Amino acid sequence: MDIVMFGFNDWDQWEARGFRTRCGALARAIATDPAGHRLLVVSAPHSLAMNAVRAARARVSGSTDRRTTLRPFAVRTVSPRVSTLEHTRLLPREGSAAIAYRANGTLHDRSLHRAIRDACQAMGMHDWVLWVADPLMAKHMGEVGESLAVFDAIDDWTAHPQKSSMRADIERGYAIVQDRADVVFTVSRALRERLGAHRDRVQWQANAVDAGRFDADLPVPSDISELPRPLLGYVGVIQERVDVDLLSALARALPESSIVLIGPVTAPRHVEALRSLRNVHLLGERAAADVPAYIRAFDVCLVPHVDDALTRSMNPLKVYEYLAAGKPVVASGLAEMDVPPELLARVDDEGGFIAAVRMSLDESGDDERRVQARKSFARSRSWPARLAEMLDVIRETGAEKGAVLG
Repeated sequence: MDIVMFGFNDWDQWEARGFRTRCGALARAIATDPAGHRLLVVSAPHSLAMNAVRAARARVSGSTDRRTTLRPFAVRTVSPRVSTLEHTRLLPREGSAAIAYRANGTLHDRSLHRAIRDACQAMGMHDWVLWVADPLMAKHMGEVGESLAVFDAIDDWTAHPQKSSMRADIERGYAIVQDRADVVFTVSRALRERLGAHRDRVQWQANAVDAGRFDADLPVPSDISELPRPLLGYVGVIQERVDVDLLSALARALPESSIVLIGPVTAPRHVEALRSLRNVHLLGERAAADVPAYIRAFDVCLVPHVDDALTRSMNPLKVYEYLAAGKPVVASGLAEMDVPPELLARVDDEGGFIAAVRMSLDESGDDERRVQARKSFARSRSWPARLAEMLDVIRETGAEKGAVLG
């Protein structure tokens, strides 16, 4: 099967982050599938002005940042079966300004559609699937000559506080999905309800994990090796979805513990109250290759989310990573997940969260049976297996519609 994919990032960003995002993990699974799929990844659009700045910096520093091209379209070969189409434009990113967004549809998108067709022809792709994850890119469905259009819904972006300025554009994108997509996958049941009112082909396909990354016996990272135990850890973007009041209460209830938060802080004011707590440690982002060592060092892994429309639409990847390391997991603000309740403590209030953390710490050495049960579950949720299920749905839909898929 040949696929053109609009993700949230481009191949280089996925690779730099260890293919830890859903789009990146599925793209790698497509690229490495023995079935021999061909994949064209359409990059997130680059800004001409920003590329000019990067080009100037690259000349001074001697760096090789690929985002310095001033050409509007450039195809790059990643492997014999994978290419990327990088595109540069004058106008801002999608949704950053409503007028520019509409103008860009005329000035840029038609040329982009032609570039996609040309790239597919050069790769020998004739009957291919358009795979879109970003609702702002749904506008390309039905415009580029695809045999089938697939939308993979990752969280409800209309509920994201940092995307409020784009909400109307995102809503339009979801409306296009419901009108044009032949197949819709969602990470959660909540998203399935939101996008599936009038569609037969909306399926819940939860996240997965590369469990092998968490098998190695890794040393405790030096920046947490001297912290007082127990270590209560979180890995992920630190923004409004993190329940600061809950973490503050946990820090006060277990003053002997160290609460370790790994990830970029994208809402500094939201988490300011945590910085005054002596047993809370915001360590910032860490390289993807180092993440398993941190998770393996934690005594209990946390998902301290607020309960709102965004978090109820999520299916956090970190839960599967925590389980792949065999760790007990305590989570709040989560809707239904495909994880057995004995492997995931889901709680809805502050007292229950603190009690669940204490109970996890009190387990006698967290016996090997529990550890292996968590690891076994994670191994059963591999990205290649998830991709195979999704491709089966796409093939079935194609057969029903009489589409010939390459």
